[in-house]
Amino acid sequence: MSNKKLEIGALYQHYKNKKLYKILAIALNAESEYLDSWVVYQALYDDQKMGSQPVFIRSVAQFTESVQFDGECCFRFQLVESVSSGTPRCLSSEI
Repeated sequence: MSNKKLEIGALYQHYKNKKLYKILAIALNAESEYLDSWVVYQALYDDQKMGSQPVFIRSVAQFTESVQFDGECCFRFQLVESVSSGTPRCLSSEI
């Protein structure tokens, strides 16, 4: 699986906690002259401190980057379930 494209509505798994997240949108940072792209994603679990299915943002660069974990290289978030109905809406990480 290539993490070069992000699918809105798809499910991704975090490399460390193995929990699932759903991409809700790709947002642009209007405060940046470069209009940096950010992933808006929702946890598919409840957290005692953050509440029910908290929503997070992370830069596209961070969301799609490779990281070192337990001596191995892996994606920070790995696609686990693609959008099943219709044609997936994909956005390049090079927006």
